[in-house]
Amino acid sequence: MNLSLREKIGQLVLYSMEGNILDQPTLETLAKYKIGNIIHFGNNVTGFDDAQTLNAQLRSVIADNCSGIQPLISVDHEGGRVMRFSRDFTWFPAQMALGAIDDPALTHSVGRAMGAELRAAGFNLSLGPVVDVLVNPKNPAVGTRTFGSSAQLVARHGAALAQGLQESGVIACVKHFPGCGDTDEDSHYVLPCVEFGRERFDAIELVPYREVFAGRYADALMTTHILFPELEKEPVPATMSPAILTGILRGELGFEGIVISDGIHMKAIADHYSVEHGCIAAINAGVDLICLGSGGAGYQESQKSCLEAMYQAALSGELSMARVDEAVSRILALKAKYAKAPQGMPDFAAHAALNRQVSLRAATRMTQERRPLSGRVLCVSAPVRELAFGLTHADPRVTPFAQTAGEALGMPWQILDGSPLGDYDTLLIGVQVLREDGPELAAAREAIAQGKQAAFIFLGLPHGTSILPEGCPAVCVYSRTPQCIRAAIDVLCAREEACGALPVILL
Repeated sequence: MNLSLREKIGQLVLYSMEGNILDQPTLETLAKYKIGNIIHFGNNVTGFDDAQTLNAQLRSVIADNCSGIQPLISVDHEGGRVMRFSRDFTWFPAQMALGAIDDPALTHSVGRAMGAELRAAGFNLSLGPVVDVLVNPKNPAVGTRTFGSSAQLVARHGAALAQGLQESGVIACVKHFPGCGDTDEDSHYVLPCVEFGRERFDAIELVPYREVFAGRYADALMTTHILFPELEKEPVPATMSPAILTGILRGELGFEGIVISDGIHMKAIADHYSVEHGCIAAINAGVDLICLGSGGAGYQESQKSCLEAMYQAALSGELSMARVDEAVSRILALKAKYAKAPQGMPDFAAHAALNRQVSLRAATRMTQERRPLSGRVLCVSAPVRELAFGLTHADPRVTPFAQTAGEALGMPWQILDGSPLGDYDTLLIGVQVLREDGPELAAAREAIAQGKQAAFIFLGLPHGTSILPEGCPAVCVYSRTPQCIRAAIDVLCAREEACGALPVILL
């Protein structure tokens, strides 16, 4: 296909809109820069109907701007805390719940269900699954987003989830290459550096990628913004590294799909290289598709600056036209396979039943104590301090554990904000991270000192069992979804058995 340079550059980006409508400024930007692909965040789409409507409009507008070429329309759809939709879509647990079950057939079913819902709403690219191996339990960026601490566990479930997505007509994008499971820093905010070398990568980090590539289960891959000085001698992160992306990924591992950068506006790039230079260096290194998405207002001028910088760099020769053409060809080939209008509606009822099954089977007992909840149960949790971008005040994901659990039990609930607690016989405590100095542990110790019962539901990583008060039943469900909370309550009330096994190294 004979495309202009503007059209070629436009094919190399995932662009995010500021809001949820195609207003005149957005239409003008899409037309001027011939933008060929979209990434949505929580401020762009909230439910099935609005996603379906907006995506249909985008397909029409972008095809008109780009010589009839349909867009890739993407979203981060991992389950657990990385869930952009506040309603309609099935809110599955985080991937670690699937690792706790360790049933690849079930994971495959979840991938198919996720893919069916995304496909019907007009998406054709899911930025997942996460196949980082959580070697460092203090990792702030990965946590329950991946399947666990075993490379083999992550490999078989990453392959199963990716296969399920692609069988539903949605491109799976494994991430974050070559692996960010062994760092205690987050590239959203800093530029991490990992010192170990190739032998270690072969033994752990690359194992899931080899499994996925061998079965051709994922047609896309996302890079990470981490320095790997033993793999790339120049002081650039993997996203900008020819040695890692062209040498190892393409040359040695034989990956033939499209390579997508992690968000180019993350501080690891923005604060150390500039986003404009990052875009150019990433394409030259082997990235095919730059994630210009920001998830918020105020980035549109920077996005335009990146598009213009790439265009001018191609004109000057700073950006290799051979690389541009190679990337565009790869993207167009993938679009011929996946960029089609959605058909049919997903079976939401079947997916809800699957979600109940996954949430219950993932529940993992953290202590041997099995005394069921009794008497007047007071459900408590600390104030919610951290909200994902794009959530509204009505979004059920900001509902505190205490309220969700209280409503499920028909019992009172209260926030641990320093106020005196109401009357209770059993204190049911939801905790994201259990800390020695946290209000959750203090509340449990006070309850036990008064001769009352305390029980814990871990909603994130299952760390902190060593500081649990003796005699406290505790269940980990790896996610704060309503279905996971109900599953944990069923276990603690002795209505169901906990069948999950810890898939992660404990602190």
